[in-house]
Amino acid sequence: MRKSDVFFTVTVQPVFYVTSCPEKLAQESRGAFGCHLFASCPNCQVAAAGWEFWGENGHRQGSARDREHLTYWLKRKAREQWKTQDGRLMGYRFRVDGPNYYRAN
Repeated sequence: MRKSDVFFTVTVQPVFYVTSCPEKLAQESRGAFGCHLFASCPNCQVAAAGWEFWGENGHRQGSARDREHLTYWLKRKAREQWKTQDGRLMGYRFRVDGPNYYRAN
């Protein structure tokens, strides 16, 4: 396998689902968004949900539910190469970024 001339960057981010407590839901129903921090609340639950892969073009490239699937996906994509329209060899480059938190309720 040749070294790539140019790269498409994929950002790998852990994903968590947050289940809000009744206090936070009550605040949001009154229009007070962003006042209740789930990270400092003992009643809000945070559950790990795997990883997501986001491309430099802003599109989601894939996801992995566990570490085994994550390593499979990264190994597979790291080996992929293709020719661009101008004939250069393109491959993937990966970087790790901060977590994504999605609301579960």
